[in-house]
Amino acid sequence: MKRPQWNMVLFVLGMAALCRSQTDKGLTLLETTAVIIGLQQYFRSGCVFFLYSNVRTDYELRDELMLVRLRKRLSQGTVTSAALDIDTGQAFLKHLLCPKNRPINVLASDDQNAMLSLKKDLPYVSLSSNPDGSHNMTGGFFGLVWKDFEEKLNFKTNFTYLEPGLNKYEVDGRKTDPYNKMVADVRRRKYDIAVAALHTVSERAKIVDYTYLMHRSKFVIVMKPAANEDMAWNHFFGPFHPSLWFGLIACILVIAGCLSLFHYVGQRLAYPEYETPKQYTFLVSIFYVFSMFCQQGHDVTPKSCACRLVYWLGYVTAVVVLAAYSATLISFLTIQNKEPPVKTLEALAKDRSYELGMMEKYLRIIRGNSEHGITKEIYESKIVPDPKNIVNTSLEGLQRVCNAKYAFWTSVEAVKEVGDSIDCNIAFLTYSHILNLAMIVTYNNPYRRLINHQ
Repeated sequence: MKRPQWNMVLFVLGMAALCRSQTDKGLTLLETTAVIIGLQQYFRSGCVFFLYSNVRTDYELRDELMLVRLRKRLSQGTVTSAALDIDTGQAFLKHLLCPKNRPINVLASDDQNAMLSLKKDLPYVSLSSNPDGSHNMTGGFFGLVWKDFEEKLNFKTNFTYLEPGLNKYEVDGRKTDPYNKMVADVRRRKYDIAVAALHTVSERAKIVDYTYLMHRSKFVIVMKPAANEDMAWNHFFGPFHPSLWFGLIACILVIAGCLSLFHYVGQRLAYPEYETPKQYTFLVSIFYVFSMFCQQGHDVTPKSCACRLVYWLGYVTAVVVLAAYSATLISFLTIQNKEPPVKTLEALAKDRSYELGMMEKYLRIIRGNSEHGITKEIYESKIVPDPKNIVNTSLEGLQRVCNAKYAFWTSVEAVKEVGDSIDCNIAFLTYSHILNLAMIVTYNNPYRRLINHQ
């Protein structure tokens, strides 16, 4: 099961005014229908999806009624439509597919909660509780994959839910987290499979089997970039490397030397009366060539073919250099690479002014193995001393990056999700750790090959 290609999905924020249609500025039902059908025909889309969120702060019954009326209007215009809940994950997987071309997705509200629901990443697993104490799989990326297995292979699953927490469970007399508890229970064949995002490590592969790789997450360390002046002169000299500037000066001198030489040779050997004797001395030639590179004209046009050829060569070179410089300068000023105060994890470990932190749920990764590069010394000197280094959310960690000398270990997905909600720019260390995630099954489980499509 693959996620849809988002570049094939068109978003139209067309319902924000419709939900307030009682006001003077709101669109009528007929006008909104005409807008959506017009866009659907213009972009040659196949169907229309209305994306809504049940956690809206101002959600009312009339909003649902308005959606029903709008879908009825669209059906009268032979346009297929459906309403999908953002929060349950319906709007992220196979449901956003049309028989024809790409769909038009209409966001049914401009409520802030709906916007955040649309931006956030899906959890790996979502469960709901029943009155009898049992649980049902309701969503999440791994959860939807497992529900797909259930539908296609026609079987049911009895789930046991483990509460999150670092020391809520006990395995072999030691307090541990729910992930290690799941591994231990699957190893003892208490359960057949753990439907959870467990990172693949070689030691664990000796006691349980992994399913196929389901997700790959990249972890980075973010910091507030080093302070610099936006209008510093190096921004204007930066597009070209110093060696290229020296090469440009050498090019001017070579072209000026050729102009002066060809004029001297021509005056002495071929046409002594063509041009005045001192018109193209070396210093005067440098001035003329420099004016070419400044895109300036000249008061005297040489008469000899050799000197005109040098002029043509100078102007062509100047145009090429100017175009390259302009393009590079524009991109250099528009997209600036933010550099962190320290470049590497080793340099961060030596810098006593900075602290390192992460979300609480990632502590098990740091403690569980050493493949991530954060050694015991770094952990004890940078993370342990201050309890505030351990945060509950990615947004809290990134906000602390803006307000303190603090480096934050987090996933790229988290940075993309909440990066627009903070008040500063961020920079990345030259560090990354790839975390491969999969589900686990009992060792030599006969259904593993079936799950892995082998």
